[in-house]
Amino acid sequence: MKTVSDTLKAARDLLVTKGWTQGTFARTAAGHTVEGRHEFAVCYCGWGALEAVTRELFTPEFQAADRALMAAGGFTHFPSFNDAAGRTLDEVLAVFDKAIAAQEAPLDPQ
Repeated sequence: MKTVSDTLKAARDLLVTKGWTQGTFARTAAGHTVEGRHEFAVCYCGWGALEAVTRELFTPEFQAADRALMAAGGFTHFPSFNDAAGRTLDEVLAVFDKAIAAQEAPLDPQ
């Protein structure tokens, strides 16, 4: 079973290796909007990358990763963050990195 960190890392890798987009889950090479899990997707938004990794939206695996992103970024809706005007891939990746680090941090024994 994948951990939340595994899911976040896999989605982050898609954003880096395949590409990032805004305003839709994913796009084809021709620029058409598609779901993140679509076989012809070539670039993804943050949620689209999570969908590509989990193969469905709103599964427990997807939701746990989404909650981790929201906690790391301090917001209540990740797509709004991803799609904000002027947002950059580096800013999106930074939230993924922070969420991954939080998932991998040892629990505080106090």
